Amino acid sequence: MDVGLTVLHIQAESPVSNKLNRAAWQLLATLSRPFGRRVQGRVLAWGLPLLTATTIGFWVVLHIAGFGLIFSPFVGRDGWFAGRFTETPGGFDAFYFSAVSFLTIGFGDLAPIHPLVRVLTVIEGAIGLLTISLSVTYLLSVYPMVTRKITVAAALNQDMAGRADGAAVAARYVATGKFDILGHRLHQLQGDLLALGQAHNSYPLLFYARPQQAHESFVRVLAMVQGLVSTLRYLLDPARYPDVVSDPRLGALEEALLYTLHGLGKSEHLARGNELDRARVLAQLENTL
Repeated sequence: MDVGLTVLHIQAESPVSNKLNRAAWQLLATLSRPFGRRVQGRVLAWGLPLLTATTIGFWVVLHIAGFGLIFSPFVGRDGWFAGRFTETPGGFDAFYFSAVSFLTIGFGDLAPIHPLVRVLTVIEGAIGLLTISLSVTYLLSVYPMVTRKITVAAALNQDMAGRADGAAVAARYVATGKFDILGHRLHQLQGDLLALGQAHNSYPLLFYARPQQAHESFVRVLAMVQGLVSTLRYLLDPARYPDVVSDPRLGALEEALLYTLHGLGKSEHLARGNELDRARVLAQLENTL
């Protein structure tokens, strides 16, 4: 269930691995807090790879342990398994056979004889192949979005000259009359913002992708987009720049920002137990827009 909800169902979040990831992140943050903000930032930058390994390892261990418990009553009994057992057959042999079957190693030192355990062995081998394949698929889906997030943040930071408002963009595109180029950039930014927002909802591990540079974070992207929309849509003189203020691509970017904020606000991976503060922040952003 956890593998299916995490990898296959992009609109659902598994409650099992999600709680595991939140607990592991909080533990990592707690252990690194006494060393100062700089050291803690470097430690938390390893959060994504550590949580990825934890999630995949969690799937593997539970599969092996579950089938090991199923095999345990039958290992060492006549007519069920054949092979070289330990001095006290049962527990260790059962989990060893489960691990060998899950990873499809097949040493042959233990072999199922009874039809029931043969069927279970085939099922576990199939689940092992499926789990490993889905784990690779999950990695190939998550990490490209991390690169894209950093790329979008760096490009937007350059366009806005490191500012949180749109003054640099207005001076670069509006003051020089390059409205078409600005509109194209706004449309491109809208697509990037929606893609990143949806990726956070589909792949919750992205919430723990913490870059060491603040301007490469998704939070920074949201803040800069808010400043850009506020400057171009509400601070420019509509009589002097009607083409910019009323540009539908600017309005679409504003709607994309609100849609993304609402989607992130519903996530369980943001700070819990602080719902009033989170709702207040979202309300302030909407009022600003």
